[in-house]
Amino acid sequence: MEVAAEEFANLTRPLILVRWLIASLIVILVPHFWLLLGIKIGLESLLVLICTIGILNFLAGSLTSSRIEIIRQRFGLSHRNWKLWWSDRVKAHLISILTNLIIFSTIYLLTSELSAPLSMITICSLAFLGTLTLSFVIPVVITPLFTKLRDIPVESELRAKVLMMAEQLGIKVKKIQISDASRRGSAVNAYVAGIGKTRRVVLFDTLVSSLPLAEVEVVLAHEFAHVKSRDVFKSTLMFSIAAALSVVAMFQFLSSSSPYRFSVQAISLFAGLEVIFQPLALAISRRAEINADRRSMDLIPDLEVFTTMHRSLAEKNLIPLSVPKWFYFLFSTHPTLEQRLRLVP
Repeated sequence: MEVAAEEFANLTRPLILVRWLIASLIVILVPHFWLLLGIKIGLESLLVLICTIGILNFLAGSLTSSRIEIIRQRFGLSHRNWKLWWSDRVKAHLISILTNLIIFSTIYLLTSELSAPLSMITICSLAFLGTLTLSFVIPVVITPLFTKLRDIPVESELRAKVLMMAEQLGIKVKKIQISDASRRGSAVNAYVAGIGKTRRVVLFDTLVSSLPLAEVEVVLAHEFAHVKSRDVFKSTLMFSIAAALSVVAMFQFLSSSSPYRFSVQAISLFAGLEVIFQPLALAISRRAEINADRRSMDLIPDLEVFTTMHRSLAEKNLIPLSVPKWFYFLFSTHPTLEQRLRLVP
């Protein structure tokens, strides 16, 4: 399986890089050409610009993403039909475009109505609160658009294990759910989503059905470690700060008496924020994953199960032992399998 994982990774990595480069160029260059054409920045033209960027990203990204999907199907990770694949992509991009339309139209209206200092304070506050609100909304509004979730049966042994582990850690768990991931593929995973009352632990049905209960317990211990460390809240806070910084750049772009001069500065700032923020966010994510691994090991009586669980996940998800440094720096949200296995004494 290690050979298959390496082959899969070698085929998909260049496509992931190309997709990211194209998306970045679209975000950077389209506003630049928009201003070169002499289009006056107003609310209507701003909304058209946002829709244009979204549609171009959808069309260009579909070329590389469809190729990745073909490779995933070839290696057995996906069995979505193309109708479902296109449905997922269209919904995801429509949500993204709609969100950006709301955000930037609000920014524009506020910058035109308020004084400069008050506008900046108000907009940064809204960007911060908006990101926090999304963390509440996504598990209950967005996720159900893509997958069906069901509660773990009350009488199941897994639920009893979950509740016992949560009690041991002093964590209040209101929702432990299973998603119908098998509808789309064979990949196994679990995650924690939401803040406060919308917080929940979600297990893929492929995980529950294909791994022994002891290994599923290790996965749960890892996810509960994220909850205990408040990692969801920390990541939300980090993205809120990034959103506020981006809004400051857009504020300069919209409030400038010389749109072209400031557009170059704003675009450069946007590009710089992306280049700086993405590797930083990924490094923080990888650190949180390592810390969750370490904390979960304290809850496991047999560390051998920790090793077998990670090897099982790597085998089923076609995760190679290590990755090139450039890919690790630009795209890896998790430590490598090699790094995780080295945690076991």
